Amino acid sequence: MSKLYAYLLALIVLLLGCGGGGGGGAAVVTTPAQKTATVEFATTTTNTGVVLKAVYIVVRLPAGVTVATKPGTTEISDVVLKGVNSAQLQSSSYIAADNEVRIPVITSTIISGFPVGVFARLTCDVAPGKTMTESQFSSLTPVVFQATGANGVDLTDPVNSNPPVAPKISATFN
Repeated sequence: MSKLYAYLLALIVLLLGCGGGGGGGAAVVTTPAQKTATVEFATTTTNTGVVLKAVYIVVRLPAGVTVATKPGTTEISDVVLKGVNSAQLQSSSYIAADNEVRIPVITSTIISGFPVGVFARLTCDVAPGKTMTESQFSSLTPVVFQATGANGVDLTDPVNSNPPVAPKISATFN
């Protein structure tokens, strides 16, 4: 047994002695730190009398952007998606195969509804090495956008809201 220890000790000493003097060491490769993008989903109109009861939006995110979900599900993590301005989020999901964020129902926590403007903030992960710009988000066209007013009125229809309620998406980066 003592021969085994002697061989192991000799091997350790030999290994510790390697690589001390030249430029033969491996180069250290660093990858850019992963960034996040905070995406704000909003509604906009110049019609000052509009009060929202619900909003349904589906948006396809730019390539290289992902969203955290609850383990084993497509449901967006409560840590990364928050309702804003009295908006309460329900059943939001991220479908990775389509890179789609689905915020199917946003209802007011107060009976009177919620105002036009920002209704949700989503923190997304940006892949290492990717450089994103605000215009990549602000130019997104929702796959689905439905703004609803009192009694289920479609506020995207100019007959019901003149001018109609439209989506607005913006992003900031960390």
